[in-house]
Amino acid sequence: MVAGGIGSAVNIEKGTLGLGVGKSVTKGWYNNHPESGVVFEGLQLPFWREACELCVRAHGLARDIPVIGWDVGILENGPVLIEANLGWDSDIVQLSGTTALGETAAAAALRHFLLPTDRQWQKTTTAS
Repeated sequence: MVAGGIGSAVNIEKGTLGLGVGKSVTKGWYNNHPESGVVFEGLQLPFWREACELCVRAHGLARDIPVIGWDVGILENGPVLIEANLGWDSDIVQLSGTTALGETAAAAALRHFLLPTDRQWQKTTTAS
């Protein structure tokens, strides 16, 4: 997205897109891709379930990292991982979504990873 791409919210259950939005919010929302004319809203992503499963399996290999932005390509025979981004574009995720990022699974993962449990907290406060 840094190079000026367009992002879109994805309905997690269905794998369908919402309206598009670019990093330059002054341009507003996109109903269609400005070059190809493809309609964003309601577009079904092919191999959605398979892509999700692939990312979950890959993330299982990086358990020490709470949130990773996975770039996934869709080929004729299914999804492939392109890269893992530790510095994923949380701003474009927030802009394109209808849910505050703090209320998503990403925020829950960060809280779980970064905040000590009550038991850990008690150990650190009583040890000093």
